[in-house]
Amino acid sequence: MHPGIRRVAERFALDGDLVSAERHVQGHINETWILSCSTGSARKRYVLQRINETVFADPRALMQNVATVTAHLAAKQSNVEQVLELVPSNDNDAYVKDQGFWRTYKYIENTFAVDAVENPTQAYKAAEAFGRFHRLIADLPPVVEIIPGFHDTPARIRQLEDAAHADVVGRTASCKNEIDYLLSYTEQAGELMQLLASREVPLRNVHNDTKINNVLFDRDTGDAVCVIDLDTVMPGTILFDFGDMVRSAAGTAAEDAANTSNMHVDIEIFEALIRGFVAGAGSIFVPAEIEHLAISGRTITMECAMRFLTDYLQGDSYFRVNDAEHNLRRCQAQMALAHDIDQNLSTLKAIVAKACT
Repeated sequence: MHPGIRRVAERFALDGDLVSAERHVQGHINETWILSCSTGSARKRYVLQRINETVFADPRALMQNVATVTAHLAAKQSNVEQVLELVPSNDNDAYVKDQGFWRTYKYIENTFAVDAVENPTQAYKAAEAFGRFHRLIADLPPVVEIIPGFHDTPARIRQLEDAAHADVVGRTASCKNEIDYLLSYTEQAGELMQLLASREVPLRNVHNDTKINNVLFDRDTGDAVCVIDLDTVMPGTILFDFGDMVRSAAGTAAEDAANTSNMHVDIEIFEALIRGFVAGAGSIFVPAEIEHLAISGRTITMECAMRFLTDYLQGDSYFRVNDAEHNLRRCQAQMALAHDIDQNLSTLKAIVAKACT
């Protein structure tokens, strides 16, 4: 075991003696370790994470948010869902500072996560969990905006323009078609932010990163039991979250698929997502939210394409990549999905209308 990891881990109030720490390589952002502690004949596991300070410039505010949200959810916990539980430091803080900021969660046993939806039933259950998450935090006062403008699509367009102009790693010329296509989306890009600005939709605390792999499923029942990765819980619109569910779960190819001709929106999965989300959220929606649920997938998918391409132009400093062209492939796949969502918009709107009546 790396001595630095042991030193950090032992500053948390773990139950038992630390016997192992294994690096967990999934996830784009934070550095994660799975800790195992011995308590006599039993073992307990924990999740130790080093917060990425490049992404989260104010780790103290981030952990204030996480502690607030987890406590709020725990107070409402039922036998339907489980809640992420922070392990305090030996000084009873939510984090430890040791060559960076670290936090620890209790490991939720007998669960699994998936990177891609396997069937409509699984999509329904994941969306229901996110809908339930929204219903449970609906009365939580606004938390801190950890990453300003996280889903501000017009701002993402400006960042893309700036990155293309700066061309710090000499990639702009090689992806001019992608840049031009995304910049042509400028007029449509502001739809969700305009709804917030006009107060047609309410400002809510939202998850902001509703990928399917941010839901844990029970190994025995297959039910969705816990929403995880609360780092981006911030004020926004519920449309951000449904849009990101569509983006991450309803595509017929992988997020980084090399062959974009295989990327389409899966209508059956989309229907399962909206039905599950509505079932979990209950009656919290206002009419303007229902009206724009279908377009949210297009907007968030295109926004994600912008983010991937911006990071590619800046030298891959934000998202973890497997090779030099990884972010470019991600961008191209998201563009293909957004285009197909747009082509099927009337069908998707009809599905939403039926699910919300």
